[in-house]
Amino acid sequence: MDEIRNCQTSDVENIASLWHIAWHSAHGAIVPAELVKLRTLDSFIQRTGDLVAQIRIGGLGAVQGFSITREGELYQLYVSTMAQGTGLAKLLIDDAEARIRADGYSHSWLICAVGNDRAAAFYRKCGWELIETETHELDTLGDAFLLDCWRFEKAL
Repeated sequence: MDEIRNCQTSDVENIASLWHIAWHSAHGAIVPAELVKLRTLDSFIQRTGDLVAQIRIGGLGAVQGFSITREGELYQLYVSTMAQGTGLAKLLIDDAEARIRADGYSHSWLICAVGNDRAAAFYRKCGWELIETETHELDTLGDAFLLDCWRFEKAL
């Protein structure tokens, strides 16, 4: 059984590396090239470092996946290619939902890039409902980047 634990500062580079690889694998072919260029390893290291307190990690020994929650949102959820299909993503999403609920929210939301069909299918399987397509302002290290995203919601 995989262990889910809090992120430590010492985990930042491993998480950022996983995030960088997994993000490019999931999004590289479906988002604008300008956004792909912004998603450098250094950008993921900085973003991970800024979010340590909100990150939970999954995997025995090596980091194989993580989730990030903030203010009722399931902000990020990624697992390594090696961990796909192992149940780790389900453990991470269950843990994230429990954390959001413990923070006092009875309802949660997430965004998913339009065209990320694998992620969308997973969210639906976990009980999330596709509500709408909306233009979302993505976090970047510079100017905001606007992207059409699917908004999923779930009553907790």
